[in-house]
Amino acid sequence: MAARTPVARRSSADPSVAVTMIDRLPSLGVEDLRTLAINAENLALTGTPEKRALAHALLPAIHLEVSGRLNSGFGALSPKEEAGRTSRLV
Repeated sequence: MAARTPVARRSSADPSVAVTMIDRLPSLGVEDLRTLAINAENLALTGTPEKRALAHALLPAIHLEVSGRLNSGFGALSPKEEAGRTSRLV
């Protein structure tokens, strides 16, 4: 049996994780943003010091993404969700 090679993994306390999440915010849907905001708020209050720091880095970016969508007329939809909408005449 061959020996396994250890896989390098980034810990959730790695600062690059916050940067990666911030880069992904524009592509997230409404529910994903909502869930991420709730989780980040919870971690900012009750997480380990490392996770609190990451949550504090993410929260302003999440709020900026949501407010940007609301101010642009897209509502809270991601550009992908907005493109998939069809207008209905009722």
